[in-house]
Amino acid sequence: MRLVSRFTALAALASGLVAAAPTEKRAPAPTPAPPTFSPIRPPATPLAVRQPYLSTWSMADSIVGNWPQFWTGGQTKGWGGIARVDNVSYPILGNPGQDPIGVKANAAQQSLTVTPTKSEYILQAGPVAITMTFLSPVEPQSPQLQSIPLSYMSISAVSTDGKAHSVQIEVDISAEWANADSSKEATWAVDNTIKAGSGNLQTFTIEVANPVVFGETGDYPDWGTVVWSTLNANGLTWQSGDDAITIRKAFCSNGTLGNTNNAAFRTINAGWPIFAFANDLGTVTNKPSATVTYVIGHVREQSIQWQTKPVNAYWTNYWSDWKALTSFFYGDYANAVKRNAALDTKITDSATKLYGQKYAAILALATRQAFGGLEFVNTTAEPYLMLKEISSDGNMNTVDVTYPAAPILYYLNPEYLRYILNPLVDYMDSGLWPQQYSCHDVGAHYPNATGHNDGGGEPMPVEESANMLIMIGMYLQSSKDSAGAKAWATEHYALFKQWTDYLVANALFPGNQLTTDDFFGDIANSTNLALKGILAIGEMGRIANLVGNAGDASNYTTIAEKYITTWNQSAIDPSGKFINLEYGMTGSYELIYNAFPDQLLGLNLIPAQTLAIQDAHYKTIQNQYGMPLFNNFQYTKSDWELWTAASSSDATLVQEFVNDLYDFLNTSPSRVPHTDWYDTVKGTQNGFQARPVVGGEFSLLAKSLKNKGLPAPRK
Repeated sequence: MRLVSRFTALAALASGLVAAAPTEKRAPAPTPAPPTFSPIRPPATPLAVRQPYLSTWSMADSIVGNWPQFWTGGQTKGWGGIARVDNVSYPILGNPGQDPIGVKANAAQQSLTVTPTKSEYILQAGPVAITMTFLSPVEPQSPQLQSIPLSYMSISAVSTDGKAHSVQIEVDISAEWANADSSKEATWAVDNTIKAGSGNLQTFTIEVANPVVFGETGDYPDWGTVVWSTLNANGLTWQSGDDAITIRKAFCSNGTLGNTNNAAFRTINAGWPIFAFANDLGTVTNKPSATVTYVIGHVREQSIQWQTKPVNAYWTNYWSDWKALTSFFYGDYANAVKRNAALDTKITDSATKLYGQKYAAILALATRQAFGGLEFVNTTAEPYLMLKEISSDGNMNTVDVTYPAAPILYYLNPEYLRYILNPLVDYMDSGLWPQQYSCHDVGAHYPNATGHNDGGGEPMPVEESANMLIMIGMYLQSSKDSAGAKAWATEHYALFKQWTDYLVANALFPGNQLTTDDFFGDIANSTNLALKGILAIGEMGRIANLVGNAGDASNYTTIAEKYITTWNQSAIDPSGKFINLEYGMTGSYELIYNAFPDQLLGLNLIPAQTLAIQDAHYKTIQNQYGMPLFNNFQYTKSDWELWTAASSSDATLVQEFVNDLYDFLNTSPSRVPHTDWYDTVKGTQNGFQARPVVGGEFSLLAKSLKNKGLPAPRK
């Protein structure tokens, strides 16, 4: 499917088996208009993005002529589609036309529209327009629904020339969905027993032979089941297990498939076996045709390992197996469309009202990506929301990745903050973690939450302890279940106090250590890190007050107020124009993104004049695509840019932060899922991609909620 067929075609031409092209002159074909993009041209477009292992993207402007990829890039997830219009075939998805299957030209992409939950393409296949919609539901109100590792695709057609046309549609996936290593053997099965309303689903499942439970290759799982399903309706025919060329060529010739399964299991790259559905849409007029809906996903009943024990996926609390899950998910399509349309409207309208269509466009890219790094596991009594530190080192529930991502959960459902903190709090309260400060993560590599019972892992003692306390404050401040939140804080209060006491001793003048921006290396006397620690101590005063510990409440509040005075006197550059990167490092600076929680939590410890100095400073360091993170580098972080913006009261400055980030995303030649680490001058990726930290771009919406902080203790 990749190169063999091209060589075959060239050999056939050389041997005379294929007629040479005619030599007469022809008028050049009209150049199709370039596709339009709304509200932004994505650097990469999410197609099926719901969990760390269901993360498939289009990394080009056009959905046709390029194969979809796993988030890593360079890892094809074969997903092809062809529209046959009046016996003429046009590829509409992927790149099936690279093979000699009987197509003359790809359909021309007309437009791409992205919302927070879906990507919708319109392509012109001769005289017919094809609409393809990829809906990856985001379900912030339901862990049950959010836990489903499946996504939707739908297709419909309409005539654009006023005439009637015969239209058939073929869509397939390849065995590349089974594993990242195409030299491994895949196995597959066909099922037609799953009920969907009054009908049945036709379903293909694909697995890697010799699975390794809780193993990965290229960040993709070495176990589990790929599910690819549609309703047996609209003249459905199907074919599975044959080589890609064989099946696609048959469809182009006949408009149907053979309803056969080739069960000769083999390596993924041996002919690139595919699993195809073909539907006859009948006679298509200027009224939209019937819509064909597909379900695709990757299912694992045992999702993670906790210490040495397997933990089930959260969806197993509600459905007995993948068949019952698929039946429900397919049948819920109409409801999912309504729920997600409402969520799209909520996010888009709120963002537009705050900082315009460019801010709404940024969040359209951030939403699915943020949730695509998360996965619900465990029981209904104690849901665990697991996070994979995608594209950096694969840690599980990394505290300093959860921290920047937290605003999206705070805005959409603060209970999800508790669920994502549960694994960390439970692990450290279990006695297995021996340090006084917070751990960095619950496992060195997803999906193995084996902890760091030796007290090791990446050492960020001030960073992670402060992050935990601030996120706990965010949850307690915003939870609608105030009684449940208070009980949770009371249960774990000793652990929170332990971290706070560490910060009291170590936060004001931090020793040489890593911060969340660990690519910068160790740093001593970091003013930004010190600020975070001080705010965390101040928030612990509020938490202590909530649970009724008046002594701790007064003590921690007094310490935070004393520390912020020292910090404010020591952190500002001798010029008086900005805060230094390190105490005493004249001329150095960075984005003081940790000022945001001071306002979000209602602490108001930082003097207004200090924030005003920073606002003025940021305007002097602006590059074409944003403000650099540090004074000696051109790069920045998109999450920290909008955290910094959210700490400002200067609306013009905030809009500049938004506009610069939009311009980067809209024009960057780095075609990867939204990188958060990029060059503010060149507009190119510096590192990282597809990470959930882009949830931090919801900081401005989080602030707009204007939630009251936890009550301060009386003095």
